[in-house]
Amino acid sequence: MRQCAESPGGEVWVEVDQLGRVTGVEFRDSALRLSPSRLSEAMLGAIKQARQVVGEKVMGLFEQGFGNNPEMLRQLRQAYQPDLGDAPGPTAPRNTPSDGILRPKWGE
Repeated sequence: MRQCAESPGGEVWVEVDQLGRVTGVEFRDSALRLSPSRLSEAMLGAIKQARQVVGEKVMGLFEQGFGNNPEMLRQLRQAYQPDLGDAPGPTAPRNTPSDGILRPKWGE
């Protein structure tokens, strides 16, 4: 099972598998006009969207198979959905040298 999603501005297209792992990324020409931080936001947003949709599809299949066992569904939801929910976003300030490449600060 695969799911594709695109950033709101169409700059980034991603594909994830049934476990939410990224299996494809494509940057459109419009991605070149984004700052590195905006490109990162666009990519992470597309990944989050694809993961949420594929997670809903997978949970739908689980419900079909385990619908008569609510405890099993609860355990599957707890085990599966955290990996498919929020994509990580920037969590700490970063150094942006003159070359425009974002790098984490050491010691964080």
